[in-house]
Amino acid sequence: MTRLLILRHAEAASTSTSDLDRPLTRHGRHDANRIGVFLRTHHWIPRKAYVSTAMRARETFSELCTQLHAPPKVSYEPTLYNASLNKLEALLRTIPADLDCVLLIGHNPSIAELARALATDGPGVDLAHLRRGFPPAALAVIEFDSPFGSSGAMEKGHLVRFIMPDLLPKA
Repeated sequence: MTRLLILRHAEAASTSTSDLDRPLTRHGRHDANRIGVFLRTHHWIPRKAYVSTAMRARETFSELCTQLHAPPKVSYEPTLYNASLNKLEALLRTIPADLDCVLLIGHNPSIAELARALATDGPGVDLAHLRRGFPPAALAVIEFDSPFGSSGAMEKGHLVRFIMPDLLPKA
């Protein structure tokens, strides 16, 4: 079984800096930490992370990692910024087959499109939340029967959980 953790970056500041340089807000840092606790608690620790080069995505990864016992190896991917669904699917096809749990941190709308395209079944309430929206720091956990990179076509998976920070216990 292969697990893909699809995470939208946490809440970013609305500043006059360039979009790539927008940092997380204090609330965004808190939410990223809470997602890290959630991953640790459920033992869903990625072995590798593919992270957008935008500051808010990099900071989300950094904050999340403070809650993990063993942070994953990371690859900062410029293609994750303003990526199309096709680019995200192409990136997934390059993931080595020996990785069983991978984290992808990116941006809407493509991160939400990817999660919806891959998650064909799962708990009804989670699917309903996923279809309604993909807010900052939301996480989709999708499992597949085949290893990454084993097929030219994107395999459909099972949505295990869809978590939004507002649904997590207050820290």
